[in-house]
Amino acid sequence: MNDPNGLIYYENEWHLFYQHYPLEPQAKNIHWGHAVSRDMIAWTDLPIALTPDDENTGIWSGSAVIDWNNVTGLQQISTVHPMIAIYTWQKRGWQEQHMAYSLDRGRTWTKYPLNPIIPLVADITQQDNVELNPSEIVFRDPKVLFHRPTGSWVLVISGGNHVQFYTSNDLIHWSLSSRFGHEDGSHAGVWECPDLIEFSATTSDNQKLWLLIVSINRNAVAGGSGMQYFVGTFDGRTFKNLQTANTIRWLDYGPDFYAGVTYHNVPRFDARQIMVAWMNNWQYAQSLPTAPIWRGQMTVPRQIELSFDALTNAYHVRQSPVHELYSHSKKIITLSRQNLTSETPNILATMCSDTFMIWAEFHRVTPTTVVILQVRKSSDGSEYTEIKYMADKNRLELDRSHSEQRPWSEWSRSDESYLQHTGHDVEQVQHLYSMCEQPFVNYCRHRNQEDPNSNITPYLSPMNLLVVTLWYLKHYHSERYIAAEFDLSRSRVNYFLSTVVDILHCCVYPELVSLPADMSNRTAAHGPEEHHKLIVDSNFIAIPQPDDINQRKAYYHAKSPTNYALKIQISCDFRHRIVHVFERYHGSVHDITILRESGLLEHVNDSVQIIADKGYIGEEYVVTPRKKPHGRELTDEDKNFNRDINSARAAIENIDQRLKTYSILGSVYRGAIDDLHKITKIAQVVSALCNMNLNKHPIRK
Repeated sequence: MNDPNGLIYYENEWHLFYQHYPLEPQAKNIHWGHAVSRDMIAWTDLPIALTPDDENTGIWSGSAVIDWNNVTGLQQISTVHPMIAIYTWQKRGWQEQHMAYSLDRGRTWTKYPLNPIIPLVADITQQDNVELNPSEIVFRDPKVLFHRPTGSWVLVISGGNHVQFYTSNDLIHWSLSSRFGHEDGSHAGVWECPDLIEFSATTSDNQKLWLLIVSINRNAVAGGSGMQYFVGTFDGRTFKNLQTANTIRWLDYGPDFYAGVTYHNVPRFDARQIMVAWMNNWQYAQSLPTAPIWRGQMTVPRQIELSFDALTNAYHVRQSPVHELYSHSKKIITLSRQNLTSETPNILATMCSDTFMIWAEFHRVTPTTVVILQVRKSSDGSEYTEIKYMADKNRLELDRSHSEQRPWSEWSRSDESYLQHTGHDVEQVQHLYSMCEQPFVNYCRHRNQEDPNSNITPYLSPMNLLVVTLWYLKHYHSERYIAAEFDLSRSRVNYFLSTVVDILHCCVYPELVSLPADMSNRTAAHGPEEHHKLIVDSNFIAIPQPDDINQRKAYYHAKSPTNYALKIQISCDFRHRIVHVFERYHGSVHDITILRESGLLEHVNDSVQIIADKGYIGEEYVVTPRKKPHGRELTDEDKNFNRDINSARAAIENIDQRLKTYSILGSVYRGAIDDLHKITKIAQVVSALCNMNLNKHPIRK
C-alpha cells in the first residue's frame, strides 16, 4: 500500500481508501484498497473499491466527497447520499481525471460512464510545451473540496512543478481557474498529492487563511519524499501566498511522512483538520524487507492546526496525534527516580509489546549526557532500533541502522531532530502561560499596532514568546544567536525578552514565591531547635572583570570563577521551596549586611528563627554553626548541633544548584551590572520557575 486516498467521514464511519496492488507487494497497476473505522485507530478491511480496467492502467491517487445536494443527479435513495470519488486514471503514463460513485456508503462503486471528467488535452495551453511526450506530463492526484463563500466545488491538482485549481457546480464539468507555484517553495522534486485546507484565522482585511500542502517526490528535507506547505488566502479561484516565494516550510522533517491528505466532511461540531500520510519513502519503498507479508503502512492520524508565532510574526503548522489514540493505550509500567549511569542494567528489559507510547523525562542532564532507548530488540541483541538523546547537541536521534540484520538501501539510516529544551515540560509551560495570558495578549496586540507592515492578525495566544524566553533563561544564548535563529533584529529580541521577563515577574513570581502568612503559628521540628522556619544564604552570579578599579573592589568575590560577582540573598523553607529573594548586591558586601537590609529579621523572634552559615554570626535569632573555641575542640554536643545545622542547610545548598541549572544565573552574566532591578527580576523569575519544578518533582527528605 502507498498513498492514502479519498479520506472521508460519513454516517459515523471514517473511510480510508489507499493505493494498493493486491497480488504482490509491488506498485504495479494500482487499485484502490478500502478500510473503515469508528475511531481512526482500529480498522476493518473491506473489499477492493476501485479496480483498473486492465494490467496497463492504474487507479492513481484522488479524493472523495459527499454529494449532499445531488448536483450530479446520481442519487437514487433519499436517505443515502452519493459518495463521489475523483481520481487520476493513467495508462502508460497518460494521466486524466475520472469519477466513480457509490450509493451504498462506499461499499460498491460504479465508474462514471462519460469519463474522463478532466482530460489531459484540455489542460494543454500556449504556455505549456506541447511537444512533451504525454508520459512526461504530470497531471495527477486531484483533491476536491466545497468552497462555501462561492457555493462551488474546487479541485486542486498537481501539474508537476505547480498546482492547478479547477471549479465546478456539479462535480462533473470542470473549468481551469488558476495556477500556483511555478516560482514558489521547493522545486527539488516533482510536486504531487496537493491538499487545500481552510482555517478560521483571518488576515487583517478579514480574509480566511488557507493552507496549501504539496508533496515533493525526491530531494526533500530528509532525502527522498517529503511534504511542504504554504500559508495564504483563497477566494475560490486563486491562491495567494502570504510568505515570500523562496520560503520553504516542511511539514515533517523525517523521511517517512508522504502524500498526506486531510479528511472531508468532518462534522462541524468536531471541526478538526485530520491528516493521514503514507509512512514510507520512495527511496526504499519497493524494497522494504517486511514483504511478502506486507509492505507499506499509514501514519497515526494527526490533527493539523495553524498557529501564529508572535516571535516570527508568521503562521506555522502545529501537529498532534488525534485524541482517539489514547483510548487504545493502557499503562504498562511507570518508572520514576531512576539513577541512570553507563553501568545501569536495562530498566525496560521486562517490557514486551508491539507498540509503545513512551513518555520520558530526564533530570540532572550535563553536556556529556547521552540517554539511549533500544526498542524492538531481538533475543540475541543483534537487531534493535535506537532512540538517543544527546545533550551536547541538544538533539534527539532515531537510529534504525541496526533494525535489520542485513542493512539495506536508504532505509538503514539515522535521523536527528533539534530540541529547544526550556527546563519545563509542556504541562508546566501551559500552566505558566495560563497565569499570564492577558498581559501576553495585551503585549502582542500593542506590538501588532506598532508594526503596520504586518498583514496578518495574530492569534491572542503567543505561546512561542514564552517558550523562547524560557529557552533563553535555561541556556542563556546570546541575543545575536536568537536574532539569527529567528531572522529578527537584535533590538527586537532584546525588547521581547525584557517584556516577557517583566510579565513573568509580575504574574508568576508573586504566585510562586512568598513568605508563609502564618509563620509565627507554624512549627517545623528539625535540628536542635523546634522553631526554625527559614534557611538563608547568599547566591553569587559571576560577572566579567569590571573596567573601573573602584568597581573591581566593590564586585570582588573570591568564590566566583572570574573573581567578580553579584550577590542575591535566597531564603527557603524545609520543603526546599524558595520563599524570599532579596535584591542583588555587590560581591564584596557581607552576607549579614544583606540580611539586615532585607527585612527578614522583622519576621523572627523566639518562635520563628533563621538557620544560616557562619557568615551570618551576630544576630540574636539567626542560628549558625558553633565556632571552635580558641585552643579547644568542639564538644560532642557542639558537633551534633553543627551536624544538625548543616543537615538543615542542605536545602539551601540544593536550591543553589537548581538555580545554577539556568545558565543565565549559572554562567557569567553578560548584561549591564549596574541595572540592579533587571538582575533582581531575573533571579526572582528563575526562583519561581524552580518552585514550579519542585511542585512536580518534590525532593525526597
